[in-house]
Amino acid sequence: MEIPSEDIETSDFLGEGVYSEVYKGYVYGTQVAVKKFKNQGLDPAVLREIRKEVGIMRSLRHPNLLLFLGACTEKPGHLMIVTELMESSFHEMNSADLMTKLKNARLAARGMSWLHSRTPVIIHRDLKPENILVDGTGGVKVADFGLSLVKDHSKQEAEEMRKIRGSPAFMSPEALLGQELTPKTDVYSFGMILWELVSMKSPYDDLHIESFEQLIDVICVKKIREKIPSNLPTTLKLLIESCWQPDPAQRPTFLNIIVLLETAILEAGIEDKEARVWWQKCFSQNNTLRTDVPFETFLMHLSNHLKVQSNLKIFQGLRSMLVKNDRDIVHMEDFGNLLKWFGPLEESDKNFLATMQNLFNKRWFHGDISQESAENTLAGSEPGTYLIRFSSTPGNFALSKVVENQSKERMVLHIRIPHTVGKGYSLTLDGTTHQFPSLEDLVKTPILQLGSAAPGSKYYAQLRLKQIVTGYVNTVNQ
Repeated sequence: MEIPSEDIETSDFLGEGVYSEVYKGYVYGTQVAVKKFKNQGLDPAVLREIRKEVGIMRSLRHPNLLLFLGACTEKPGHLMIVTELMESSFHEMNSADLMTKLKNARLAARGMSWLHSRTPVIIHRDLKPENILVDGTGGVKVADFGLSLVKDHSKQEAEEMRKIRGSPAFMSPEALLGQELTPKTDVYSFGMILWELVSMKSPYDDLHIESFEQLIDVICVKKIREKIPSNLPTTLKLLIESCWQPDPAQRPTFLNIIVLLETAILEAGIEDKEARVWWQKCFSQNNTLRTDVPFETFLMHLSNHLKVQSNLKIFQGLRSMLVKNDRDIVHMEDFGNLLKWFGPLEESDKNFLATMQNLFNKRWFHGDISQESAENTLAGSEPGTYLIRFSSTPGNFALSKVVENQSKERMVLHIRIPHTVGKGYSLTLDGTTHQFPSLEDLVKTPILQLGSAAPGSKYYAQLRLKQIVTGYVNTVNQ
């Protein structure tokens, strides 16, 4: 679609690249992004670049590729491309949690897989965090095809493939050396993007590289790669390493990357191995992992797996912990966090529902309340009054109790209770760590000098349970 220049209004400056500047704009009442080319001369080479980009973008339609809306090529000095407007890029995702980063990376990989599946194949050549855009609704789009290359077998394209163009820190060894490019060139760049997402650092900053030649020496000759953080899911670490392979043939395809990212998402969201297998079995559809499912669907599969009735009162408490809004949706990572507190999913003689039921029947268990709420609940109580709640770190708990200082002033003391599934609970007082098999044993220990349980537990008041959750339907008592 050709758009007259007078119909394109631009406002806020958003960013720039080597060849262009990007502005927020309006076209026919719609908010858009407008790319203005810095070199507005009618040099044939410049026009070829613009026409190539317009041709590529016009031909592409995919949920994870930036939507081309039109271009202005009619007037000298007014060369522009108009696309949908996105809010930010992967480069601004440092504050996001790992699960969000992995889900967004999976969406970007789908866009790249679509590019590489074209005939002829489209190689991006400038894949970097700034060129993967994010909007406020969870949408992810691969953008900026200014350096994209349609790979065919013509002599002209073969020469074009050997030109060094792009963002050096994210470029593959073959791109840096001006060698033939393949779709695996983009895979290397994607590995660098994954590393930046999880490390929250820019590639090779620590090496203080000052020249292009030094970068080639580091990446191509010495084959130095960045250190991958050790606390990542195993599959994610292996994926990044495989994308970095010096030999392009040893790197995965983006179809492979999508599958591996889904495994990494599972590992990041659910630590319990049995629960991971169960989730993947129940919530994979058309080879795509679902990470958000309706509670009723979740409940049906869970009750069938545990062989319990789906109308147990304990499921009301489960819903209150897993459903965060009116959409009645269960997020996989929230279920994984729940199992850190109450897991494992299933043991030989009980399941996690029995552990939940046991705690819900304790007056002192207040669950998912904040430190501030705990202090408000305990305000005005006698010394020794206490409650147990979730810590902000999934899997851990916190003890909040009323104490008196030397001036006889009452205050609330908060004590962290680390918890490892299958290994019990620990409590450190005066430099000594004490181990307990259960929270019930912990609150009974005389070293804590606990008094009465604080009233007001929503679980005890609303979900007073008289059911037995053992894993067999015929033993459930109403």
